[in-house]
Amino acid sequence: MLPARKDGWWKGLVVVATLVLLILTGGVQHGTTAIEDTYEKLKVFTEILSLVQANYVDDVNSKELMYGAVKGMLETLDPHSSFMPPEAFREMQVETQGTFGGWGSRSP
Repeated sequence: MLPARKDGWWKGLVVVATLVLLILTGGVQHGTTAIEDTYEKLKVFTEILSLVQANYVDDVNSKELMYGAVKGMLETLDPHSSFMPPEAFREMQVETQGTFGGWGSRSP
């Protein structure tokens, strides 16, 4: 028999799906400002993250989940917006650092 944590995974999935649906449809709003609306959606996001961490069948990496969420958010803006994790950004900075001389030569 599976541990108790894995028996109710489908309940967690239903709760997560419901919360995602509320986020995508705007949920129920009663005269909220844009800032309040943003904080409400962030609250729902953190609740979903907590549910996934507590109920997903396997252990989850919170950093990967957060980076995936940010990546998805930026990809919805336009085809040119994307997320670069800090490690990749540092590597890019190292590769592109330097000065260029008058003849097109690059010096470190």
